[in-house]
Amino acid sequence: MNCLTPGIGETNFALNTNAPPEFMRKVVATIPMGRSATPQDVANAVAYFASDAACYIQGQTLNVN
Repeated sequence: MNCLTPGIGETNFALNTNAPPEFMRKVVATIPMGRSATPQDVANAVAYFASDAACYIQGQTLNVN
């Protein structure tokens, strides 16, 4: 069994917070990619774990952030 842990993403929840825009800019600035994850970014990670390419990967946590 593997685990996927998405970070801050472009979801309705994250986009509709009451956090000040400056706070969100500071959070995004800490992300190595320089942007928040898209739903497609997370879906790609899920697809990888579900694919034959990951058949021998067990007990791992993949951080998508």
